[in-house]
Amino acid sequence: MHQYLKEISQINDQLPQLIESMEWDEMLALTNQRDQLLRKYFEMSPLPDDDSIISKVMADMKNSDQQITEIIAVNKSKLVSESLSLKKSHRAISHYQSTQNHSSLLG
Repeated sequence: MHQYLKEISQINDQLPQLIESMEWDEMLALTNQRDQLLRKYFEMSPLPDDDSIISKVMADMKNSDQQITEIIAVNKSKLVSESLSLKKSHRAISHYQSTQNHSSLLG
């Protein structure tokens, strides 16, 4: 397997863990590196590896990206839920404060 494909495979393995730990900057850097490696690899003529090896690396990359998409969807759902909870808490605090302010004006 050509060095570019080896590096692409390593990056594919690393990306889901980076997403899990929300290391966005490193994830973006590795994604860009992977894109550059892919570009360089497919600019070679002829391609140095057998089609079956290339297909496996591409399938692994697709699976990695699918995992990333799923992890992001779960994280997004959690963030939306937390945001709604914070809004409810903020409303309750505001209501309590206005009740307290109203009570102090009456008393």
